[in-house]
Amino acid sequence: MAADETLWVPFGECALRPLALVGGKAHGLGRLVRHGFEVPRGGVLTTPAHALADAARWDELVELCLAGLAAQGIAEAPLAVRSSASAEDGAEHSFAGIHDSVLNVRGREALRAALEACYRSASSERAVAYRRARKIDEAAFRMAVIVMELVPADRAGIAFSCDPRTGRRDLCVVNANLGLGESVVSGQSSPDEWTVRHDELTYPIVARKPGRKQTRTSLRADGGTQTRAVAADAAPSLSDDELRQVVRLTLAVEDALGDGELPYDIEWVFARGHLSVVQARPVTSLPRYAYPELAGSPTLWSCANVKDAVPMVLAMSIRRFIPLMANRLLTYGLRVGRYPFLRGLERMKVLGGRLYLDVTTMQYELWDAFGLPPVETSETMGGHQPDLELPRRSPWVGLRRLIAGLRLFRGIRRVAKDAPRLLGDIRAWNEAMVARIDRAEGKAELLAIQLECQARVLAYGDDEGPMNLASGTSLSMATGLLKPRLGADARSMMNRLMAGLAKLPSAELGYRLVELAEIAARDPSLRASLAEPAELAAGWRERLPPGDFRAGVERYLADFGHRSTFDSDILVPRWAEDPEPVFRQIAALVGGVALRDLRAKQGAIRAGAEAELRRRVPWPWRAGVRKLRDDAVRGAELREQGKSELIRFSLTARRWTLRVGAELVREGRLDRPDDAFHLTIVEMERWLRSESAGQGFRVLVRERRATMERLKAIPQPDLIEEGASRRAIRVEAKARGGKGDFSGIAVSSGRVRAVARVLLSPELGHELRAGEILVAPSTDPGWTPLFLRAGGLLMETGGYLSHGSIVAREFGLPAVANVAGILAKIKTGDLVEIDGDTGSIKILPPERT
Repeated sequence: MAADETLWVPFGECALRPLALVGGKAHGLGRLVRHGFEVPRGGVLTTPAHALADAARWDELVELCLAGLAAQGIAEAPLAVRSSASAEDGAEHSFAGIHDSVLNVRGREALRAALEACYRSASSERAVAYRRARKIDEAAFRMAVIVMELVPADRAGIAFSCDPRTGRRDLCVVNANLGLGESVVSGQSSPDEWTVRHDELTYPIVARKPGRKQTRTSLRADGGTQTRAVAADAAPSLSDDELRQVVRLTLAVEDALGDGELPYDIEWVFARGHLSVVQARPVTSLPRYAYPELAGSPTLWSCANVKDAVPMVLAMSIRRFIPLMANRLLTYGLRVGRYPFLRGLERMKVLGGRLYLDVTTMQYELWDAFGLPPVETSETMGGHQPDLELPRRSPWVGLRRLIAGLRLFRGIRRVAKDAPRLLGDIRAWNEAMVARIDRAEGKAELLAIQLECQARVLAYGDDEGPMNLASGTSLSMATGLLKPRLGADARSMMNRLMAGLAKLPSAELGYRLVELAEIAARDPSLRASLAEPAELAAGWRERLPPGDFRAGVERYLADFGHRSTFDSDILVPRWAEDPEPVFRQIAALVGGVALRDLRAKQGAIRAGAEAELRRRVPWPWRAGVRKLRDDAVRGAELREQGKSELIRFSLTARRWTLRVGAELVREGRLDRPDDAFHLTIVEMERWLRSESAGQGFRVLVRERRATMERLKAIPQPDLIEEGASRRAIRVEAKARGGKGDFSGIAVSSGRVRAVARVLLSPELGHELRAGEILVAPSTDPGWTPLFLRAGGLLMETGGYLSHGSIVAREFGLPAVANVAGILAKIKTGDLVEIDGDTGSIKILPPERT
């Protein structure tokens, strides 16, 4: 295909042209225009036009510019002329300050001089040295030049969606001065500086540094600019409201151009109270923010047990919020233990659309704060990361860890005692908020609801944090008490002693489905209705006659209607919105599992474990084990109840997002309400505050839907190593001995030999036959009903305290987790043996009939 030799491209088309044609800066401005940001009008002389400059054909370049500007009605306006080199303002090179810019260009001759200055700066010593230092191919380097309308700013500056000095991603740094932004960009004046936290979503200002603002750059009437000294001005150049408006603009640019993953810096201007962005580029050299002890090792990001709960590519509407909430949960123990942890550190973030945990930091913090060895951290949460090499510590650190552990234990006990009231309040609050959303009128009320919801969810993180830790502490202590007597059998003993004792919401939703299936089994008309679950779901209130089954369905949806097949995926309707999956599961259970048989199985497992406990463990230890077992059971209940109520917020979030989407449809900015799930919370907030007209929302949604489909097709790496560069690591299943012999984490006791059924989604659960071994990539609560029919469970991801592991122990279902790459080794129909006591997996030859 012939190369594009177009010489002039307006900004509105730059995003659709190759970056090599328009250059990095113009391409970024084109994307901003395409996505609806306020950007001055203009266009770019493309890289092929550089040949005209080399031939000194300046008049032709001037004519190209004037014709393009005239088409936009700005040929007579004051102009800014800036470089847009082919490698400029990209993810690797910024070229900040390397090439010349000329402001307030007025008239043909001034435009010619500005173009000459801009092109010639590409040959300057500093530009050549910059390219050589970064090994940029000189032969391929070409300059494009931006010519754009000059905004007569009364305040201007730069803003970063991160802290470029420390590497913190939870902060925005804003610099501002009166007049044009040239005094800030060039460093001629010390501007006002603010540091704003955006992880609270209320944008608290954490630092103010008033500038002397000793110079001010303004426009000259005859063209060009003038920088003059002015008297010191103590008044801030931005009000707090204007500052937060700049912060939201910066975050919205990061979301639109960096997919919420790559930090950005922007140049912005206020003119007569109107905010515009005149440049946006990725931050290319952000320092690593980490503990000093970890400075010499790369950061390992693992999908670990987040893939167990959140395996999907995340919709943009929740990409900011889930890591924020996770950070509150992950730092609870550190905060209550008064450990001096690094605030603002990303412990969870989105990479390639999916969630990852910083396991390097987690292993270090849990060891340094509480003495938990990295191997136990990995076993608890799963993942295939290596164990961290630990620095040496003084013996006195043991006392500090003991005190921190006691503080953590007290915090867990406090929340556990208050849990019934707390969980009841959360349920009532969500129900009231859903009703309020349905009644809401106007942007102001929807904004107020958004802010209240965000604050309530983040506050809940301080309570759900200890609930999340409640089971692991007692379980670890009980296992430690048994190890001197039972060795490697200690964990298996605890698994069996706990079977069937906990009242877990995720297990209870399965038990209740079995009860409904048993009612339906006795009624031919109900069985006939369940044969068409989609049709029944669309009108069940009219089609189901009064009676136990209908009443049971109503109670089920009241208690579990906030759940869904994929709880963490906001794109998936909740069961209260679409109960088809519920009726489909009931239909699959009819005539199958009997609740009485399941309870008998659980009782037999416990009884066998009790007999073995009496035989192998002396009485004083037995009493302690039983007490810790009971605490672990209550902790497991609390952990799962806390998660269930956390998920209840998703029903509220869906309802709010769909209401905002409906308003955007009414204004003609979206095609349908569920398009709003592909907008970020910052983008929706800016629209609700009338800081954005939403002009580019359709394009954003279309592009993000396509990006989501592309990312779904990419296999998720188990690990991503982030150091000098970034590389993905896919871990393969490792043989233990003979062919077909693999190992994972033993999470629920028992040995089973049966045919495997490989399922990639719980929506395919109807394919599972009773007694088969369910082989899955991960298991969130949507998989739970399948556990009732399975003979065993094998998961590619997950750890000892992952959701699937906890529910498998409750059901007495043999299970092994965290077997990397096992989905590529086992296929449906294979005869498989799994051992939930040792973690071994064997693929066997078919049995003869």
